[in-house]
Amino acid sequence: MTAGAKNRRCIMYVQYLEHIKFNSFDELERNVFNLVGDKYQIASIIHDKDISEETGELERPHIHMFFYCENKLAMSKLMQATSEDKTNQFEFFERKDAGFLYLIHAGRKDRHKYQYSIDEVTANFDYREYVENLKANYSISLDVMLEDILESRIKHSDIQSSNELSILYSKNKTKIDNALNIASKRRVEARKNMEIPVVWIYGDYSGVGKTAYAKQKAEELKNAYGYSNYMTSANNDPFQDYKGEEIVIIDDIKPNDIELSDLLRLLDPYNATSVRSRYSNKYVSADVIFVTSMYSPEQFFIESSIDLDKEPIDQLLRRISSVCYVKPLNDGEYLAEVSVF
Repeated sequence: MTAGAKNRRCIMYVQYLEHIKFNSFDELERNVFNLVGDKYQIASIIHDKDISEETGELERPHIHMFFYCENKLAMSKLMQATSEDKTNQFEFFERKDAGFLYLIHAGRKDRHKYQYSIDEVTANFDYREYVENLKANYSISLDVMLEDILESRIKHSDIQSSNELSILYSKNKTKIDNALNIASKRRVEARKNMEIPVVWIYGDYSGVGKTAYAKQKAEELKNAYGYSNYMTSANNDPFQDYKGEEIVIIDDIKPNDIELSDLLRLLDPYNATSVRSRYSNKYVSADVIFVTSMYSPEQFFIESSIDLDKEPIDQLLRRISSVCYVKPLNDGEYLAEVSVF
């Protein structure tokens, strides 16, 4: 969040949930609304699904409470209402809309963050109507869209879910695809030396549930973190349509589908390398990679066209976080047996 020049009409109160001076968040809200609710517009929310951009870990639950008044807000009143004795928990915002939209990360610069529901916000005015009116009157230019893509504020999944962005994409596909690839390259380079979980899912037969298991896990990550996923196509250009998705499923891979050296580069978190694609090479900036195959990692390595005397198998094994073996049960369901390297 960026607080601009001090505008004493727009102030955000931020505090870790465990440090509020009340027994509960509901009690804090009641006290604030009772003391200043007749003077100020107020909206509040608990953020408990934010991911730290520095560590990639889930942040501690914290509260955001935004105050607005056409006249100057009285800091002493805000401190009294929240029972805070220091002003460093209060941030000044330049604009009213920026503060109220930040509560659910609906602002243009916050689209890469977890998107909270309007229903999670408590306000002393019609917050839903206010946000919907803002969105209805908001328009975006191509230059702004490209800037947001390059800064990872807009992802391909955002384009797919927005009519306005989809229209711009349909008219400027090449430029926007190039921006998505550059943004993906930047994320890869920024994440050098960070471990990328790679899950190898294999089974002896086709149709036993390898892909279904990968999709199930990808859906769990999507629900938890808002990730989008990409599944490689079954042609000779598997990453042709990749556009920076956080989850990649390399589906039904065989030793003759990809050079082992290319696969090793793809799974290597220490080097920002691109994968071959027909029209332009793609940078894969996945947070999680699933590989499904009829081959175990050892079998895949042995069947690859390499000199086994010169290439040690641990080059592949050390890149894999866990291996799932999927086999059918008698009743037709699936069992995943997982071992971790």
